[in-house]
Amino acid sequence: LVTVARRDIVESYERACAAAGAHAGIVDVATVNLVNAALAVQRGEAPAGDWLLIHVAADYGTVAVVRGGDLIFVRTRPAEGPDDLTDLVHQTAMYHEDRLGGGGFARIVLAGASAHGADAAVRLRRGFEERLGRPVEPLSLGGTVALRDRIAAAPELLDTLAPALGIMLREQVV
Repeated sequence: LVTVARRDIVESYERACAAAGAHAGIVDVATVNLVNAALAVQRGEAPAGDWLLIHVAADYGTVAVVRGGDLIFVRTRPAEGPDDLTDLVHQTAMYHEDRLGGGGFARIVLAGASAHGADAAVRLRRGFEERLGRPVEPLSLGGTVALRDRIAAAPELLDTLAPALGIMLREQVV
């Protein structure tokens, strides 16, 4: 996978790290590392068939179509509201069927929905399920990492940590 990022955006991340007294060793794409995290939960066993990752952030949404363990399509779009994200997911599902030879998704994973609050996250998940006609599962890191300083972690914390954990799981640092 080759990605391109505007230099000024990468430099803004590097400046933020420098201001905190840290060095940005890597600036990576969050959605790609969420795919890594989702695959790690499967213990290296890529799901049979194509699957969809829906990454929801406060002001944008990204969808990634993964065939087995290979990323085959990514699309990001700013989101003005929940309907924008539902439309993005629906359009991606249609593109998957029409252009990528897909016949539906074997698995649909939702990450980052806590950015909109707990109630909105439930509404988003239900809206995706209604549009796609399949269950949508939240990204779970269960069994891959343990946060030893707490009994349970809030969804917001797990959503924030998931991309970084995806890098670590990809590199087998955990």
